[in-house]
Amino acid sequence: MLVGRDGEATTTIASSVRAAGNPRLSPDGRSLAVVISGEVWRYELDGRPPIKLTFNGRFFSPLWSPDGQRVITEHSGQNQLEAVPSDGSGGTPQQASPKGHFHPHAWTADGTEIIAAQLEDGGTKTDLVRFPARPDGQVQTIVATPIREGFAGALSPDGRWLAYTSESTGRSEIWVRPFPGPGRAVRLSSNGGTEPIWARNSKELYYIEGGNMMAAAVETGATFDFKPAVRLFESVYSRSDQAPSYDVTPDGRFVMIKSDNAGQRPISVILNWQERLSAQTAH
Repeated sequence: MLVGRDGEATTTIASSVRAAGNPRLSPDGRSLAVVISGEVWRYELDGRPPIKLTFNGRFFSPLWSPDGQRVITEHSGQNQLEAVPSDGSGGTPQQASPKGHFHPHAWTADGTEIIAAQLEDGGTKTDLVRFPARPDGQVQTIVATPIREGFAGALSPDGRWLAYTSESTGRSEIWVRPFPGPGRAVRLSSNGGTEPIWARNSKELYYIEGGNMMAAAVETGATFDFKPAVRLFESVYSRSDQAPSYDVTPDGRFVMIKSDNAGQRPISVILNWQERLSAQTAH
């Protein structure tokens, strides 16, 4: 669904889909790659019929190539990222990373490298890395510590600032560092945060704090500055097991997924029903 800054849904992009997650908008903001029941589908925001991009797999976290011609995705069990044509022409998925368990976050500004989370030890350790989008690409570390770094991340539209999650305080918080560096990281969130996403105009950085959608006004350029984040709305929308759970259109609306529980009747549990029945019978 397309959702305004007040949290109210304005447009339904797709309905009655099963197990949807990881929505990701194309570079031009007109198309949406989304995982449905483990496969990647392409939807058009103008309402044209969707097309299926992957087959016979379990895929996560699609990422459009900068030219919009390919979709890079994590393929469960393959220990690599794979690329498929975004026009639905099919073919065998092509290896788009060195071997490893990666969650793709973004492309570098020149469109040659992917920024990703690299998971080890069953996901208990996560590092933030970069590598060329090819099988023989060399993995370079961006942030690596004994704790989880960069499980979610996003690069600013100008390619100069990297927002990411770090658990260095004992819980997930949003940090921003110059990319590719050098320079120190700055903590942006104050009460927990995950899934940072930049506004297309670079003037805001969004993230999720608990059940709330947050927005921090930012200034990017030679330096980075920000104002304390404000709550936009309490989210009633679904969260994916791994990023992304939402995206942001060029005009500032949110692409989110809402679970449809229509038709499900609530279950009432009555305690001490025997005593209540006896009391009513006595009258």
